[in-house]
Amino acid sequence: MYLSRTFFCEMATTTRNLTGLIACGGQSSRMGSDKFLLQYYDKPQCYHLVDMLKPFCDNVYLSCNPTQSGLLQPGSPIIEDLLAFSGMGPMASLLSAITLFPENRFLLIGCDYPYLAASDISAFLHEIVETTRLASFFNRNTNLYEPLLSYYSPRSFPALLSQYRQSQYSLRRFLESNHAMKFFPLNEASMTSVDDQPGYLQAVNSIQARGF
Repeated sequence: MYLSRTFFCEMATTTRNLTGLIACGGQSSRMGSDKFLLQYYDKPQCYHLVDMLKPFCDNVYLSCNPTQSGLLQPGSPIIEDLLAFSGMGPMASLLSAITLFPENRFLLIGCDYPYLAASDISAFLHEIVETTRLASFFNRNTNLYEPLLSYYSPRSFPALLSQYRQSQYSLRRFLESNHAMKFFPLNEASMTSVDDQPGYLQAVNSIQARGF
């Protein structure tokens, strides 16, 4: 049965000042091209994710470095990595965003997950309440948090900045050390990260076979 995004939005717990932050990623050397511009559906992945997050968030931004911003469509909602945080990977995305919007909650989503669906986002947000400090998709198979499928509230920012000042830039380590809420998605494929050409081609064929 087809369920609209409006339905998913109504299912999700409303979180005040929730901002969607889509991490465009690094140089994608294994892929050989920019992953955020790969196309699995009817548009580049970064814009597919913008449309997916809009029903759940007050605002949605593409997080990128200055070079990547030149590859995006004019008028795209962008937060460029601030110079002070350049070269820090996904932490640069989050630190740049919270510097601009220190009172907002952030839903950080990477472009590496082609099987992620609106229903997965809805189920994740449904578990989050106003008192939730940190939350993340958790992979049972690897026993690891997925930092690019995660939620960060303002109450977590002091600890994040403290870790940054200690020159520790791993968001996964941050989630682990701060005991983030673990979310176990029913759709475990949502956590499948695609990082190379064979994986990309396999994902495209699989998605097309499903008729999306």
